[in-house]
Amino acid sequence: MARDLKRIGYAIATLFIASLFWGTHLGWAAAPEPKLLFLGTNPAGSAYYAVGSALARVLSEHSGLQVRVQPYSGSTTYIPLLDKGELALGLNNTSDALHAYRGLKPFHAAPNLRLVSIIFPLKVVMFVPKNSNIQSLSDLKGKRVTGRYTAQLAVYYNVGSILASAGLSWNDVKVLPVANVNQGVQALIEKRVDASLHAVGSAKIEEANASISGGIRFLSVDHSPEGAKRMAAVMPGTYPFLVKAGSTTGAITDTWVEAYDVFLTTGKGQSNEVGYRMAKTLWENADAVRKAQRLLRDFARDKMVKSAATIPYNAGAVRFYKEKGLWSPEMEKRQKELEKEAAR
Repeated sequence: MARDLKRIGYAIATLFIASLFWGTHLGWAAAPEPKLLFLGTNPAGSAYYAVGSALARVLSEHSGLQVRVQPYSGSTTYIPLLDKGELALGLNNTSDALHAYRGLKPFHAAPNLRLVSIIFPLKVVMFVPKNSNIQSLSDLKGKRVTGRYTAQLAVYYNVGSILASAGLSWNDVKVLPVANVNQGVQALIEKRVDASLHAVGSAKIEEANASISGGIRFLSVDHSPEGAKRMAAVMPGTYPFLVKAGSTTGAITDTWVEAYDVFLTTGKGQSNEVGYRMAKTLWENADAVRKAQRLLRDFARDKMVKSAATIPYNAGAVRFYKEKGLWSPEMEKRQKELEKEAAR
């Protein structure tokens, strides 16, 4: 009897060691798969929070895992948590991911940041009270504008790049420091600034429109080739996007706004099975994703992978994209290039 128990114990130990070996060599984490995942977003009322909440619902309903939104004061505060593996998922844009992954100041280095999928193009805009005498970005010279954005460093680049499209810089405006975009809009509502920024279609823009007498009005970026080049020079990955008159609050006339890609991210230490399952769920439920939130209307399977990505993809997500034929030789080359660009 004792001899039989010894043999059984030996067999179990052998299987366990083999599973660790093959798990490591196949690129799969040996740690138990988590049943509850937290998705980091910006504060309630922000575009990221709205999108994160919608994504969490779709992922929870179809992935077999439970995903819950965890709001923070800004993406800058939760990127380090993703990097350390203390947060499973996050929403980050192409620019703050680029800066954090490479450790470019003033971002904290996050060399373990990984991309699961490109989710949608986020559109942001500078806006003013509708009855303001500010008619264009050029009119902001000498005016009060929200800045700093200490909890959302990417927004600092948003405003700076939008100003740059019109040939302006931070030196041309009076800056009111704020922590995040919601505080910035609140400052506009309270008449402490003349212009602020938020995402097109966000709840905070709706609030501003209802709170400010007469409503609000968008200011167009300079969408000329020169203006677009100036904008992208300050915030790489940005491009002009046309918002039609009347299509959303604030678009009084056809307005060119700033657009850039938003990523679903994770950390290198996160289970690759999670990356695989998240990518698979988004792919298989693309219609549900698009219907979940108006900002997700532009989610597309063929846009989940782009060579313009600024951080490497999660290994599990790569496996799924290879199965679907989305992972081209060009992407494999880009992945290897990106892996070499991590902060040291």
